[in-house]
Amino acid sequence: MSGRIIIGVTGSIAAFKSLELVRMLVKNGKEIDVILTEAGERFIPKVNFKSFTSGTVASDLWSEEVNQPIHIKLSKAASILVVVPASADFIAKAAAGIADNLLLSTFLAFNGPKIIAPAMNPNMYKNPITLRNIRTLRKFGVDFIEPTTGYMADYLIGVGHLADLQDIFDYIEKYERKQVLKGKKVLITAGGTREFLDPVRFIGNPSTGTMGIELAREFWKFGAEVKLISANISKQIPSYIKNIEVINSEEMLKVVRKNFKASDIFVSTAAISDFTPRTPKKVKIKKSTDLKEIKLKRTIDIIKEISKHKGKKKIIGFAAETLNLESEAEHKLIEKKLDLIVGNYVGKNRGFGEITSEGIILGEKTRIEFSGLTKPELSRKILEVILQVWY
Repeated sequence: MSGRIIIGVTGSIAAFKSLELVRMLVKNGKEIDVILTEAGERFIPKVNFKSFTSGTVASDLWSEEVNQPIHIKLSKAASILVVVPASADFIAKAAAGIADNLLLSTFLAFNGPKIIAPAMNPNMYKNPITLRNIRTLRKFGVDFIEPTTGYMADYLIGVGHLADLQDIFDYIEKYERKQVLKGKKVLITAGGTREFLDPVRFIGNPSTGTMGIELAREFWKFGAEVKLISANISKQIPSYIKNIEVINSEEMLKVVRKNFKASDIFVSTAAISDFTPRTPKKVKIKKSTDLKEIKLKRTIDIIKEISKHKGKKKIIGFAAETLNLESEAEHKLIEKKLDLIVGNYVGKNRGFGEITSEGIILGEKTRIEFSGLTKPELSRKILEVILQVWY
């Protein structure tokens, strides 16, 4: 789907965040028109939006000089309409079919996908009248991005805080893409496991989980139902992604086994420890202890274990190597019965925690080298390969 995106801004203290959303969209090549309600303009003047977009920025149904009614002109040119933030007043009027301002008139005239991101006081959001109005709009096909828990204008914490802007951006991108993976269930592991020596010390690695999170975003944008199994990550996980937290390799294996059967695609990006202590201590090892050696045992190779029950499922693995990347990745591709493997060079200034990646994507009929790609860019490249080869 292509076309202009309408961003509607209503009277909410979160209105200032819509400026950042417009900047994000324009930076990514989107064509944006902005409509403010009278209350919205009290929070953010039109001139602020005009500095971010070359599109229309309007607020008055009657005074804008155009060749046809402005709400009709804007609605015909748009592919998506997003109201962010949406006040209780806007939601109530939209549910009742009232069109007494430019945004409401455009909302009624527009026939494409409509997304509403509410932001208001928790008492207003939880009011049965507001909840009824939301149910009404949902019944008519309007999509809602739920508010989160956060600090409100009165410094209290409650549900009514505007959803994360990256999540709103992702919803918009999802509507722009063909839902070719709709009905597919994708299981992704992310992060790095920790194998504890005692209650405070562990064997681990620097994996941040970013790759798994970015892949989860991309699969979701193409319509897949995504479940993430995350190990010790500090990155924010999108609100629309189901997440199960684990700590060590044993927990990771248990959760993967439980969820693998119901999945169509399994993606193993997590950095799983190859070793775990034979006898972890139940109390902290004192600094004065004469610790001459730590006895370790191998952990189960999760992806190799899961591949035994592969069937018709697709499995994607990741390999992190310092040397002989292609030969090592190719060996793992065959040995572990993978459909695709992404090999990454790791070491000084590359790999875990770095902004860009360097490596190779291998499959039965695939060989793509990459360099200088950010994790989001690499995720898009991987999805591009998947859609070309499998779907």
